[in-house]
Amino acid sequence: MPSFDVVSEVDMQEVKNALDQATREIVNRFDFKGTDSSIDLSDTEITLHSNTEQKLKALVQVLEEKFVRRNVPLKALSYGKVQEASKGAARQVVTLNVGSRTRRPGRSTSSSRPRGRRASRARSRGISSG
Repeated sequence: MPSFDVVSEVDMQEVKNALDQATREIVNRFDFKGTDSSIDLSDTEITLHSNTEQKLKALVQVLEEKFVRRNVPLKALSYGKVQEASKGAARQVVTLNVGSRTRRPGRSTSSSRPRGRRASRARSRGISSG
């Protein structure tokens, strides 16, 4: 079976823009007031921090919305486990998969098509060969 290489290219400028927009929304949103929620970027890791696990999930949703709006693929994100931080706060590390190569098996399109002269004749006449 043939295979192909998948290279994930993420525009880091768009990532920074999306994080900036998400941070601005967190500062202005009423439900995040007084929660000490934050988003920090360091190289290829994004650290999400909030005072409850529920607010952390809302933080992830805001982040994903901004990434989609900025055309940053969500498949480039790998979510770590939710960790407990000091005073009952929650923290999660999201890793950006930038420039990683993965080898995936390809699927031949010809295997799903009918083969032979008979099938092509039937198809040209509009008759099902099933």
